[in-house]
Amino acid sequence: MVVLLLLSATAATILRLDAVQHRLAFRVTDLLNNKVGLPVEIGGIKLSLPNSIVIDSLLIKDQSQDTLASVPRLAANFEIIPLL
Repeated sequence: MVVLLLLSATAATILRLDAVQHRLAFRVTDLLNNKVGLPVEIGGIKLSLPNSIVIDSLLIKDQSQDTLASVPRLAANFEIIPLL
């Protein structure tokens, strides 16, 4: 149990680092570009364990570069256990 708590605390600390969140935003942007087949831009991602994510400056364009969605800030809460 102590090991699980230490791992959770370490993961939470690592995820708060700017370099990690920048890399996460890059990876999520790349994943979304490939999945939806449209240009997607993400300004930043803040992931806070155990249950929240904030995406800043989400922009989705169609293939003619017209804006489909422009969201300044998108926040969501989730439960991590069902995702595992």
